[in-house]
Amino acid sequence: MKLATWNVNSLTVRLPQVLEWLDAHPVQALVLQELTALPGIVLATGGGAVLRPENRRVLHDRGVCVYLHGSLDQLTARTARDRRRPLLRNGNPREVLARLLREREALYREVAHHVFVTDRRPARMLADEIKRRVREDEMSR
Repeated sequence: MKLATWNVNSLTVRLPQVLEWLDAHPVQALVLQELTALPGIVLATGGGAVLRPENRRVLHDRGVCVYLHGSLDQLTARTARDRRRPLLRNGNPREVLARLLREREALYREVAHHVFVTDRRPARMLADEIKRRVREDEMSR
C-alpha cells in the first residue's frame, strides 16, 4: 500500500484552517483527482468532500466507496471530545450533526458502492465485513 505524503516547507498553519481552505476552494477536487489515481490506497475524506458534484463523480468512479453510516446518537458520542472538527465548535454539536446528516445523507449514499451501519458493531467485525464485500466485488468484475 502506498502512502501519499505532503511536504510543506516553511508553512505554518493549523489543520482546521487548511480544511476550511480546502472546502472553500476548487483545489479540493485537484487533490482528490491526484489521490484517487494512486493504486492500493484507502482514502478517508472529510464529510464535506461530497458537496461538490465533481468530487462525488471522482470518488464514485475511481474506486470502491464505502459509507459508514452511524446514528445521530453514535456520532454525537463519538465526537463529544474531539476538538479537531471545526464545524462542531460553534453551536450545539448534536444539532450541527443532525443538520449535516440531513444535508449530506443522500450525497453519501449517491457516492457509496456499499453502506455499512456502524452502530453497536465492533470495529474489527466491521472491517472484516468491508474487506469481504470489496473482495467479492473485485471477483465479480
